[in-house]
Amino acid sequence: MSDPFVVPGREPMSPIERTIACCLEAREALGQIADPFLQTLIDMLLLELGSRLAEDIRRSNPNAILS
Repeated sequence: MSDPFVVPGREPMSPIERTIACCLEAREALGQIADPFLQTLIDMLLLELGSRLAEDIRRSNPNAILS
């Protein structure tokens, strides 16, 4: 069985990237539940994870331009 978080020709995903991928799948599933509160919670989590991912990228490559 292949790992869904490993893309051939690309480095394995970091833990934060895997977490974001799982949250995006959960967000899609939550869309079928149609609960605005849960949608807001998952959106807030994704925003925080995105901020942390950006910070990790800045730390590892100070010359990276992130917009």
